Amino acid sequence: MNEQSPIPCMCGDSECTSCGVDQGTKTEDVKTEKRYIVHSARISENTDVFSDILLLYAPQNSSIVDMTFGRGMFWKRVNRADIKRTTCDIAYGTPDLKCDFRSIPLPSDSIHVAVLDPPYATTKSETHTGGKCAGDFAYGLAGGTESKTRSSHDENVQLYLDGAKEARRLLKKGGFLVLKTQDDATFWKHTLLMNIEGFVCEDLFIVVNPRPPIWDPRWKVQHHARKNHSYFLVLRKL
Repeated sequence: MNEQSPIPCMCGDSECTSCGVDQGTKTEDVKTEKRYIVHSARISENTDVFSDILLLYAPQNSSIVDMTFGRGMFWKRVNRADIKRTTCDIAYGTPDLKCDFRSIPLPSDSIHVAVLDPPYATTKSETHTGGKCAGDFAYGLAGGTESKTRSSHDENVQLYLDGAKEARRLLKKGGFLVLKTQDDATFWKHTLLMNIEGFVCEDLFIVVNPRPPIWDPRWKVQHHARKNHSYFLVLRKL
C-alpha cells in the first residue's frame, strides 16, 4: 500500500508554520494565494480575523473607510498596498478624518467596504480608557454625570444603527459593512444587528479571546456563562 501524504494543516493561524508552507500566507498578494483556508470561528486576535475578512470581501483596489479607526489595531496584520483606505475617528490619534462616524464627510455611493466598531462595552467614567474605542462620552451617550455613567442597551443599539445608516450611504450597491460587536450577558445583540434594514448578512465570524475573561472577586455567584467571544458581521448593501 502506498504511504498517504499527511493531511495539510488548516488551522488558519497566520503564525502557524504548517499553514504558511501548505496553504500560502495572508501577506502574499491575493492573486498568488495558494490554499489558505478562512474559517468562521477561531481562538485568535481581532487582527488575524480582520485580515481574513479582507481576503474574502475586499477585492483588489478596494476603497475602504474605517469609520472608527481608533489606534488602528484591526490593521496590524493587513499587508495590502492595493487598498485605498480612509480612516475616521472622533477621539483618538490622527485619522484622515477627525469626525463622528454618524456623519462622515465623504460622497455617497463611493466606498467598497466600510468598517464599524463602535463602543459596545460601555465605560464607567470619562477618564476610563481601557477596553473599547472612545467610550460613550465621545458620542454623548453617558452624559458625563454621576447619575448616568453607562449607556442603555437601547442607546448602544441605536449607535450601531446610526453608524450602519451612514455606512449604507457611503457604500456602493453590493458593498460590504464589516461590523464588530459583542453580546451582553443576556442581550443577544448580534442577532439584532444581523437584520439591519437595507442590508443582508453575508457572513459571521466568531473570535474567541485567547486570554481568560476578567473575573471580579466581588462576584459571588455566577448566573450566566462568561462571554469570552465576540463577532464580526459582514453585511452586504442591497
